[in-house]
Amino acid sequence: MLKNLLKLLLLGALSAGASSLPNMLGGISGLPAAGIPGLPAAGASDESSREMGRELADLQNTVAELKSLGNPQPRSAAGLSDEERGLMRDAAPKLQFKSNELTRQLGLAGGSGAASPRGMALPGAAGKIMNRLKTREPAKFQSFSSFRSDLLTFYGQHQAAMAYALWFIPSALVVFSFLLFLWKKYTLSMMLTGVIFALASFLIWALSAAVGLSTLLTKQSLLAVLPRELWLSPVVFLVVSAGLLRLADENYPFWNKTIKTLFTPIAVSCISAGWLRGAVFLKGLAGSAAALRT
Repeated sequence: MLKNLLKLLLLGALSAGASSLPNMLGGISGLPAAGIPGLPAAGASDESSREMGRELADLQNTVAELKSLGNPQPRSAAGLSDEERGLMRDAAPKLQFKSNELTRQLGLAGGSGAASPRGMALPGAAGKIMNRLKTREPAKFQSFSSFRSDLLTFYGQHQAAMAYALWFIPSALVVFSFLLFLWKKYTLSMMLTGVIFALASFLIWALSAAVGLSTLLTKQSLLAVLPRELWLSPVVFLVVSAGLLRLADENYPFWNKTIKTLFTPIAVSCISAGWLRGAVFLKGLAGSAAALRT
C-alpha cells in the first residue's frame, strides 16, 4: 500500500514538473530567448502589448497626416495649422533622383520572359541577369532557426484549431477507449489506448528534442515561447492512457516508460536553462576581465 502511494506521489510530481517547469525556467531573466513572431515570450508585459496595439491602430492616421504635408493646398489637421504645415514643407529636403538608360530599362522590365512593356529585350549582361532572377528556384534548404520560427508562427496563427486538436480529439478517443473497456472489448480498448499513449509520448519527446536542439544549435532558449498547453496536454493524456492500460492489463509494463517520458522534459529544460545561464555568466565574467585589463 505504501509503495503504491509513493509511486502515485512520484507520478504526480513528475507530471506537474513536466507540464510546468519548462515555462517556469523560460521566465528566468537573462536567458537569450528566441524571438518568434506572433508568439509573446513568457512574462511579456500586457501594458507593452496594449501600447503597441494603440500605435498600430493610429498608424494609418499618422501616415495620412505625413502625406498631407506635401499637398499643394494643405488642410488644417489636429495639432497643425496651415502656417505650420507650410513651414514644415519648406524645411523638408527636396530630393531629386537621376537614372541612366540601363536603370530605366531595368525598372520598366516586366511581363513574361525578358521582354519589357516596350517590346524591347534588356541589353547584354542585364538581360541575362534578369532571366536568371526570373527563372531561379528558391533555396530548398532551411536552417533550424527558420524552421523553428515557421512552425511556431504557424501555431500562433492557428492556435484555436491546435488547442482543439490537443484537447478535444484525445479526450474523445479516451472516452471511446473506456467505453470499449466497459463493453469488454479489451483488445480494441488496449490498441486504441496504446495509440494515445504512443502519440503523447512522441509529442513530449519531440518538444524536449526541440528545446535541446535550439539550445545547442542557436544558443537561444525555446522555453520562453513554447505555450504551456503544448506541455500540459500530452502529459495529461500520457498519464490517463497509462492508467487505462493498467486497468485493462495489470501486467502491462507502462511504469518505466511513463517515468522516463515524464522525466525527459524536466531534465532537458534544466540542462538548457543551466547551459544558457552559465554561458551568459561566463560571458559577463570575460567582459569584466577585459574591462579591468584596459
